[in-house]
This record gives sequence, C-alpha cells and structure tokens, in this order.
Amino acid sequence: MMDNADRLVHQGKRIREIRVELGYSSDNVASLLEFSSRQLVYDLEKGKRDLKAYEAVKLAHYFGITPEELVTGESSAKAPISWRGEPDKHAENILRTRLAGYIKLEKFAGESSESSMPSYSLAADDSFESIAETAESVAGALNLGEYPARILAETIRKKWNVIVFTVPLSSGSAACIRERGISAVLLNSNDAWWRRNFSLGHELFHLLFTDTAGISEHRIEQLANIFASNLMMPCDTINANMRRLAKAESIQYFDLMQLSREYMVSTEALLWRMFFLEIIPKEIIDRFQSDSDLKALDKEVHGSIVREEPELPPDLVFLAYKVYLRGRISVGKLAEYLETTVGQLKRILISYGIEPFAKFYEASISNS
Repeated sequence: MMDNADRLVHQGKRIREIRVELGYSSDNVASLLEFSSRQLVYDLEKGKRDLKAYEAVKLAHYFGITPEELVTGESSAKAPISWRGEPDKHAENILRTRLAGYIKLEKFAGESSESSMPSYSLAADDSFESIAETAESVAGALNLGEYPARILAETIRKKWNVIVFTVPLSSGSAACIRERGISAVLLNSNDAWWRRNFSLGHELFHLLFTDTAGISEHRIEQLANIFASNLMMPCDTINANMRRLAKAESIQYFDLMQLSREYMVSTEALLWRMFFLEIIPKEIIDRFQSDSDLKALDKEVHGSIVREEPELPPDLVFLAYKVYLRGRISVGKLAEYLETTVGQLKRILISYGIEPFAKFYEASISNS
C-alpha cells in the first residue's frame, strides 16, 4: 500500500497523462479548477498538491471518467464502443462514465434488470431486402406504430434497457455500447434533431447485430442505413401517405418536406426511402440536392421545430433523485451523478420538472 506522498505522485502523473492524451493544456485545467495560475496545475501533476474533493469531481467530469478512476487509475474491463465516424476519445470516456453511473444507480434503487434485446448475426449474403425485413420485424416487436421516431428512444429504454445520451461531439455523429443487461447510445447534440433521430435508428442496428465478423465496415454501414431507413419510415405508412397526397392535382416538394417532419427525419432521407420503394425517380432527389431554393425552404420547414435534448436523459435524473430520497446517496453524490455542483443542483432539478427537496416526494403508500 503506497503512502500519501507516493499516492500524490501517482495521481499527478495520471492527471498529466489524461490531460495530454485528450489534448488539454495546463491553462484549460487551471481555468476549470479556478486556479490563480498554471503553476498550481504543475504542482498538482508533480504530486506537490492534492485535489480537494470537489476539484476531483470537476476534473473527472472534464476528463470524462469517474473520480475513482482519476485518483486510483483503476478501471474494469471495457466493452467495445462502436462509432459512426471518427471516434471522439473525450466523448467515449463520458459515455462510459455515464453508463457506469446509471448502472450503479439502478443497483442502489434495486431496479437492475437484464435486457431482453435480441442479438443477430450478419452474414455475407444478407441483402438490403433481408435487412429491411429485420427492421420491419423489430418495429413490429416494439410496437413503434406509424411514426417510429416519435417513441423509439422511450420504447427501447423501457423494453430493452437502452439509454440515450447526447453530448457535443468534436468528431463522429453517434456511438453505442452494449453491456450485459444494459446498452447506451451517444448522439451528437450538435447535429440537427432529424439527423439525431436517424442516427438512433442506425446505432440500434449496431446494438442488435453483435456478430459482424468477416463483413467489411463499408458494407456494415450501408446495411445500418438501410435498417434505420426502414425502421423509421415504414413501407405501409409511406404508401398510405402517398395515396393521400396523390388525391391533389400534384405533389409538391413542400408536401414531402412536411411529410418528412411527420416522420421526424430529413427530407433527403425520405426521398431516398421513396426512391428505394420505387415511388419516385432518382431525378427528384438530384433536383432537391442541387436546387439552393429548395434546400433553403427545407431548412426553414425543419428549422421551425426546435428540439433541444438535455445531455442527461430524464430517466437518469429521476433515478438519481429517487436514490437520494431513499438515503442511499448524499446530496454531494447526487450532484456528482447529475454532473453539477451542490450550488447548482436546485437549478438542474427544476429544469427537469423536479421540485428540489420537497417533502411530498418522501410520502409513501402503506398497507396499514
């Protein structure tokens, strides 16, 4: 067992290693911890200064790891993370930390559950048609209805224990990880809401198809897009909507823009779906992609809807508060799980519709 001096040296070395790996400067860390100068960061990394408890929490969150990992360097074996695009190391750490925190909260609340999400194998001879059939089967099993994007995140959370996080990504557009009993999807909060919806369907493919050995990455991504397209825009409802629109004298691009809003996807994604269903010719997509006026109108139609997703899903916030009310964690630990300070905790809870520390939350139902 190392003495305190050795512990500080070990801790300082680890802080420097993580800071350099993530590309942060000593000035970044000094600003975060409200140090008067970068010299205090050098002292910290040389083991000449210890971290205060609240500093460890802030720095660990900044690095995207747990305070325990920051201080001890110990972490368990990690499940692989699948990325759509270039991996974002910082965001990857955040995803692992949030998922680990959620698992701990479930255990504290006595609500740990095994996932019933199925697993599929991808074969070399799997075609677009076979993947489309799988997507239709999944949509049916989940009862996603006519417009799946509206309820997909909530449904996979309840039925398959998949939790969705959002975070601004410096690279890539989405990622996912499947642990035993629980899975998570990370979406890019910098993306437009319709792109995030499609990305969720895309990442669900990666969670479901756990065996892709021998299949090229390009082919896997192609099939993931086919899966997402068929999942989010069911064939039957597309045809029904087109029959409805066909009753008018002509179908305008504006009609299709409005329809894509119903499906909560981009107009371009809808057009490609209709092309593969042989409803429209490729020329209609080509014109849309090249016509600046149409693109501007589309941006206006979709931009009129603002969908700001909180970084922490409500399920996590409510679960953390429930565990706090049961006395399993302190108010400081609650703040840590919600990635804030005790001073800002009330504001965060209110933003999720929780009246902080109100006594009526503690009222219980008794059989007596």
